[in-house]
Amino acid sequence: MVNWHDDANLCRNDSDHKDAMAIADQIGIPFEVLDFSNEYKASVFSRMIDGFSNGHVPNPDIFCNQYVKFKVFFDTVRRLGFDYLATGHYANIDNGRLIKANDAKKDQTYFLCAIDQNTLSHLKFPLGQLTKKEVRFIAEQNQLVVAKKKDSVGVCFVGPRSFKAFLRSYIISKPGDIVLENGKVVGQHDGVVFYTLGQRQGIAVGGIKGYEDKPWYIVQKQIENNILMISQNSKHPLLRVKRIKCHSINWIRHVPQPHTVQCVIRHNGVAYDATLEPQQNEVIWVTLNEPIYGVSIGQWCVWYDHDECLGGGEICETSAT
Repeated sequence: MVNWHDDANLCRNDSDHKDAMAIADQIGIPFEVLDFSNEYKASVFSRMIDGFSNGHVPNPDIFCNQYVKFKVFFDTVRRLGFDYLATGHYANIDNGRLIKANDAKKDQTYFLCAIDQNTLSHLKFPLGQLTKKEVRFIAEQNQLVVAKKKDSVGVCFVGPRSFKAFLRSYIISKPGDIVLENGKVVGQHDGVVFYTLGQRQGIAVGGIKGYEDKPWYIVQKQIENNILMISQNSKHPLLRVKRIKCHSINWIRHVPQPHTVQCVIRHNGVAYDATLEPQQNEVIWVTLNEPIYGVSIGQWCVWYDHDECLGGGEICETSAT
């Protein structure tokens, strides 16, 4: 499956294509390339750029699984007459339920939260019961050319560039002030949209007279004024989140509400105890047992019942109380 064409040749499409073709030839199965680059740009890339342009933090991996891999690609596979689609995701399927992978560090159920149960019933995740170490051992035993290939990290089309450098090619931004809570200007940023709430790296402020030599955190993004506010308090009131509003809701297994769950807002992130409370217009409020800090609009809140992924929704609002 090809989802991106890059004139700068920063994506690994060519090398991945050659490796897949070599393995297919080695084990004696047909090999075919399907090009979904137009669908990817329309459903994933454009939506991602729009999100960042508005100061949000979208998740292209979830969009890709939802709209391309397990929609356009899946529908194509079914039309070709195949009963099942097998992918290399680290996850398990048990009686129509999506379960975390045995390898907790590689688990990808967070990224699969937006697929539907009908699709899930026609999927196979053969790596779900294996650890990454075991997968590489099997590849070595069978002398596959990818046995020692480095893991892919990040988004393919970004390549070796920083994500910020990539976004600059598509988003118009301008420098602005970095300020303290009292309004004092202590530095300059290169575009509010390139930063996230709670971020402590890459803020580009040195030692500030009268303040301890401690980390600084972004506690507010003023999009309209093009201002970043920073503080040395990682649990600043502006970062506090007790309730999370989600839209674009997807259920893999629908549960009655209110319902106690564990919610995760980042891949391999901490699971927080919470209660789901349904609202009108297909939105859900997630009330956390304890407050958390640094949640951004556009992230996905994914709900679990222990090891089972129930579904998730895109964060569209947060509340401190």
